[in-house]
Amino acid sequence: MSNLSEDAARLLGLIEGCGLDLDSKEGKVISKLADIVYKMAAELAGLRKDHEELDDYVESIDNDLSDLEEAFFDGQEDDEDTEEEDDEEDDRTVEYSCPHCGSAMSFSIDDFDFDEDYLCPSCHKPLFPETPEDDLEDGDDEDDPGEDN
Repeated sequence: MSNLSEDAARLLGLIEGCGLDLDSKEGKVISKLADIVYKMAAELAGLRKDHEELDDYVESIDNDLSDLEEAFFDGQEDDEDTEEEDDEEDDRTVEYSCPHCGSAMSFSIDDFDFDEDYLCPSCHKPLFPETPEDDLEDGDDEDDPGEDN
């Protein structure tokens, strides 16, 4: 592809060199069209230069961003599926501290049995001691607000 600016300049030279009467209607139209083509070629050359500068700048930003991602995430996977799986695994486990000794432990939600009495592995006391509220849940509701006394 030839240089558009050079072609436009050559066209202007041909018009001037062919002895065209620039005062006639046809001469004025051709001269004006050649001027427009020359200006468009100059404008396109400027746009091309600006585009190349922007392309270099965007590439520089992309490289900087890659460096930042590498430094910030440092080997963490970028996969959304892995994040969803991690969230699901986190949601399936509950962290709990013993109310007596403060020992931390975790329970799998899928394997947790509400009827079982769990003991702390450190102090061997019940992790979930029964409270007076538990007795009310068994159907001994003495002060039921829905009941008329």
